[in-house]
Amino acid sequence: MRKVKGFTLIELVVAMMIIAILTTFALPHFLEQMRKSKRTDAIVSLSELSQHQETFFSDNNQYTSLAGLRAEQKGFPIKGGTYYSKQPHTTGSQVNENYYTLTTGPSNVKKTFLLIANANGAQTDDEYCVRFTIDQAGNKRSYAKGQLKKSHEEMGEDSCW
Repeated sequence: MRKVKGFTLIELVVAMMIIAILTTFALPHFLEQMRKSKRTDAIVSLSELSQHQETFFSDNNQYTSLAGLRAEQKGFPIKGGTYYSKQPHTTGSQVNENYYTLTTGPSNVKKTFLLIANANGAQTDDEYCVRFTIDQAGNKRSYAKGQLKKSHEEMGEDSCW
């Protein structure tokens, strides 16, 4: 009698079921870790823009907008008048994956500033940190999806910064 080499159909189905079960548990965790790692784009960008605002203030005795800072000349990608967070895999004004859009918030532009990074694209699936802010006093806040309309006092402790 000749030995047949190979896998039976049942062995293949069992192997596929094991892979499917592992994927069911591993994929969501992997995607969440990817979203967490992309939060640093917003944090680094806002911290750097905050430093540029302070430098501008020391030279001009007032704060300014992102356009006034000439953020695009400082390496922040711009596309259609919208500024985006810096990313290690982009060069110059190239905008690939736009994880966060950068704006200035309502403030007395002369003596205060509020810098905002809003999640964009796939990063909006991040349940916990869809918006980051920093102001002239160094107050750092982040907002979860359901907290976007709450005030800073209602937010409590900040876990994303």
